[in-house]
Amino acid sequence: MNYLHLAWIIPLCVYFGMLLASLVRANDQKEDNMNYSTERFSLDLNDQDSQVYVTVRQGDTAKKLSVMLKESGTPYSIADGTAAVLAAQKPAGTYINASCTISAGNRLEIVLPAAFTETAGRHRACFVLTGNDAALTSPPFTIDVEAPAATVQTTEE
Repeated sequence: MNYLHLAWIIPLCVYFGMLLASLVRANDQKEDNMNYSTERFSLDLNDQDSQVYVTVRQGDTAKKLSVMLKESGTPYSIADGTAAVLAAQKPAGTYINASCTISAGNRLEIVLPAAFTETAGRHRACFVLTGNDAALTSPPFTIDVEAPAATVQTTEE
């Protein structure tokens, strides 16, 4: 059997592998270089009343939430292998969610996706942690998406 006609496959796979790696690297650098407006707050798991009110502008895509979970005032330790999701109900009643990263063992971080800021109004939100056949929901908080300010036109005199 003649395998010579298959000789182009390996270089092609290597090329696409290098191309994919460079795209991933470029995307990682783009994320690292973006200047986000970061909203830092904490949520106490033992206080189920709404504790926080976050304001963003409609269409913002550079708003980052950095949330420390606490339990009765002390940092809550999130176990390895736990997944975190930010879930919200939009003003019209539809639900949206997005994955979060867990850092420092008790901090949840997420750059708000466009789906969270495309509709003006109050969004009821919470974090949901899942792992080891268990789930834990944070206290609710509000993401208030404000309509963009009216465009002001100036005239020169």
